[in-house]
Amino acid sequence: MDILVSLVSYVSDAYSRQHAMTALSAMSFARYFSAGIMPIFAVNLAVNLPTKVLFAGYGGFTIIMLPIPLVLFLYGEKLSLRSGYSRYNPNNKENREEEEDAQFEDDMVDRKKDRE
Repeated sequence: MDILVSLVSYVSDAYSRQHAMTALSAMSFARYFSAGIMPIFAVNLAVNLPTKVLFAGYGGFTIIMLPIPLVLFLYGEKLSLRSGYSRYNPNNKENREEEEDAQFEDDMVDRKKDRE
């Protein structure tokens, strides 16, 4: 669960709205797809493997996934700058358009205040 929360936070912060929604929907699809397939494998694993081996595998998988939130915290900004869709990438055309729109809105508010 911690990995899911970390990934959702990272994706929603690192990418613009449109790209974040696409990435979050892909993450949801992968999550539900794996949850749908897991019972097929879990039954076979539970029946064919000894209990110690089964839980050692689950524990090993958990230990391997444990550093993911820390890696995203430490290197998340560098990772998002490598993407062309990141909101922090200065080469992203969408970012420039959003900044121009925000500047235009600020100018309009300032003009309205000047008239009053």
